[in-house]
Amino acid sequence: MRIFECTDSLLPLMDGVGRVVVNYCDILSRHGHEVYAICPMRDTGNRGGLTYEIVDFATTMGLPKTPQYQAGVASIDPHYLKRIDMICPDIVHVHSPASAGLEGIRLARKYNVPLVGTFHSKYYDDMYAMTKSRAIAHLGASIVAEFFECCDEVWTVSEYAARELESYGYKGEIRIVKNGTNPNFAEPCQTEQVKAFLDIKNEPMFLYVGQIDRKKNIELTLKACALLHAQGEDFRMVFVGQGRDLERFQKQAQNLGISEHVIFTGHVSDQSLLAGIYRNARLFVFPSAYDTAGLVVSEAGAMGTPSVALFQSAPAEIICDGENGLLCDESPESLADVMKRVLHDQAMTKRLGEAARITLPRSWESVISEAELHYERLIQSGAQPRHSALQRLREKIHHLSEK
Repeated sequence: MRIFECTDSLLPLMDGVGRVVVNYCDILSRHGHEVYAICPMRDTGNRGGLTYEIVDFATTMGLPKTPQYQAGVASIDPHYLKRIDMICPDIVHVHSPASAGLEGIRLARKYNVPLVGTFHSKYYDDMYAMTKSRAIAHLGASIVAEFFECCDEVWTVSEYAARELESYGYKGEIRIVKNGTNPNFAEPCQTEQVKAFLDIKNEPMFLYVGQIDRKKNIELTLKACALLHAQGEDFRMVFVGQGRDLERFQKQAQNLGISEHVIFTGHVSDQSLLAGIYRNARLFVFPSAYDTAGLVVSEAGAMGTPSVALFQSAPAEIICDGENGLLCDESPESLADVMKRVLHDQAMTKRLGEAARITLPRSWESVISEAELHYERLIQSGAQPRHSALQRLREKIHHLSEK
């Protein structure tokens, strides 16, 4: 198959969606397919080691308050158009309703091939955070719903994500295709290397990996840490990642009097080091109500580290409380209680970690094998006309641009 994977985040911006798409592209290519990543242009560095092709288009702007993300209009980039016109896909898979996703719709209609769309993120929350206008966020969410109405098949990464998309007004069928995690996504480095990198000794360690962003509920984690500190507990809370709210949370840690207990590492690109950090943590702390899946929760599980997540959140879908992880209410007190249990019950923590290692990771190979079967079925069925949905999408985008 000749496959287009369209995404607005790829190398070197490796957020959750970008990491998913890299796995799709890499494994599909290794399975013998001809794979192209369609995305906004970025400095990806040396592409010589990639198993797939990147066909990128010029960007015209950064998104408000998220300068790490770029947007553009692919159809006005002449160099991109010359390249893409030389490639006729069998199927197009879009992973974003932004610029790359719109280009995916154009390409699928141009070549009359099936279009798959995966809903990954809580776009209403993102748009409200950018604009502070609920009216614009509601309009944006309705555009997202209309975008997915243009697809021949719609996938989400969890039941939680499916309900989120339906809340935007999407009425069609949804297929759940969960993300993967290689059971041993990297060979972990030695404990001594982890301690040297983090500049810690033998203090028990809690861990978060992801964007340093308010939407990830990091404030809740810091407040829980402050409660633990007030109770005389000794620990280190390690935040791995980068993001727009780093300085805000560094200052909050200082104001709470817990700076000596909190470590912000920035982005860790060394996968062996990251795996070692996962393995050496007592508990992975992920009280996010924003995420639509628990990719990092599975990664922690692959390293034998249990997680705590919020009741009724998307990451909680894969956690059985007290069996392969822990759940808490969305309050500093509830989270602190769970973290304290982990500090004082190492036998429980070891049992949970072993169960997480066995039950949480699902190999990307199995995910991609499932996706291949769906691709082949859709190619045999052919693309369906979506003219009315496409027209409604264009009208709503025009309405949003006027605002």
